[in-house]
Amino acid sequence: DSGTKPTGEKWPNKYPTASSGRKNLEHIKEVLDRCPDQSFKEHCLVSLVASVYRDRLERKLKPREEPQRNTTDPFGRQHPHVATVTNIPASASLPNADVILNDGEVLGKFDSAIKVLMMKESVRLGNASAEEVERAKQVTTILRQRHAGYKEGKLKEVGLGDKANHAIFKFAEDNFHFGGALLVAYEMVKEELDFVSSGDAVLKAPSDGAFVDITGDILMYWGAYMYADMSLMAWIRSGKACGGTEESGRFKARILAHLKAAKNEALGKGDGKITFYQRYVSKAIDSSTKEHVMQASIARGYHEDLKVKVGFAVDPNSDYSSLCDGSTFIWSRETLEYLSKKDRAGLKTLNEKQCELICYFWEHMLELLMEKDKNVSWSAGWEAYIGVGKVGRFLDLHGVHVCSR
Repeated sequence: DSGTKPTGEKWPNKYPTASSGRKNLEHIKEVLDRCPDQSFKEHCLVSLVASVYRDRLERKLKPREEPQRNTTDPFGRQHPHVATVTNIPASASLPNADVILNDGEVLGKFDSAIKVLMMKESVRLGNASAEEVERAKQVTTILRQRHAGYKEGKLKEVGLGDKANHAIFKFAEDNFHFGGALLVAYEMVKEELDFVSSGDAVLKAPSDGAFVDITGDILMYWGAYMYADMSLMAWIRSGKACGGTEESGRFKARILAHLKAAKNEALGKGDGKITFYQRYVSKAIDSSTKEHVMQASIARGYHEDLKVKVGFAVDPNSDYSSLCDGSTFIWSRETLEYLSKKDRAGLKTLNEKQCELICYFWEHMLELLMEKDKNVSWSAGWEAYIGVGKVGRFLDLHGVHVCSR
């Protein structure tokens, strides 16, 4: 109000709110500091508010120092305490990827347990270049930022916002620095990340040699996989395969299940969801179904033309205990207690359940690093732990096109 500010002074366009920036607060404080209370003269109420407000601004702008806390995991290792990503104070110190890339012993343990992926030899020996270390730190930061966005966005969109503080996310948030380091070590991310924006792909293109087709013996492994549309040269979804039976818990079983659904669910399930199976339909659909699909203009291609690549792989018959014993990934007491009480069909031991959680974690990282606009999966992932969720009605593929997502 022009009648309540001193002559010649101009208030900022925006006033402080919970979401406004620190710069704006500093600007308002500068104006108040240049104006003694008597400048407001008869506006005594404004004068009082100004003096109180100045004091609050000073406290708001004063740096807040918090002591660094360490957490001791069940294996006796100490780690910097990691707050929930969406509530990290500005002064919090999170573990970063540079330590991992300089530790040849830890990298060697990862490389022995993880199959198919090829770790760069110099990195495996703990001789990562300065550029690789910096890139791993960038990837870690991107993962944390996009994970926070996922919890505020996709998780809520599918009705699972109340799961944001679930124990599985504690595991993810404790280990993103490992993810950043390993994705660089296995040469899965782009070399130039300085100009990557929030929705851009961080993963290399599907044609890159770092990504191996899921064929042969690999079909019987556990892990995380990615589907690629080679005509777009883009990743379109990620997935997880880990279970106690060959019929349901291996790469082969998941690939066959997706192919079957692309045929049987080309018109959806009548729940309005636009899923992977309506975007990429099977070539085996009948002519009537194909007519409806073409009229809806939702499909982007045929399922059989997609390539399925390894994102992460573990041989369930090999020794992968180093991924679970605390010598590599961080396992908090909270996470281990949760897993020990959680029943998982076909997974009898704690190590097996830990491996499944790692597969979900890797699937999650891969999705976070895909190009957002090319991702066709509405699922929030982690289904065995947080549920499937649901999406409101978007489309009737049998006739009326409402809207798409």
